[in-house]
Amino acid sequence: NKLIVKRRPSKTGRKSTVDQNKITDVKVLNLHKLVEKAGSASNFAKKAHVSMGNLSMILHGKKSFGNLAAKRMEQRLSLEPGWFNIPR
Repeated sequence: NKLIVKRRPSKTGRKSTVDQNKITDVKVLNLHKLVEKAGSASNFAKKAHVSMGNLSMILHGKKSFGNLAAKRMEQRLSLEPGWFNIPR
């Protein structure tokens, strides 16, 4: 019998395990850059007022990052409208 251990999100600021070269959605790529700039996903989640669960699912491609979600995040972070749609 193997012991299965579920990993919890790191609060130490470790690097993402997502290969950004495989991401094709510009909004998600820009989100990854903002998370990296914040130092960790948990820091970014607090700053953007989003749950770690939702953020993690978006970053790992398990949940879509639609236009409405991007617009709301732009407003929360005081970014210009359409910021997520422009390749950075």
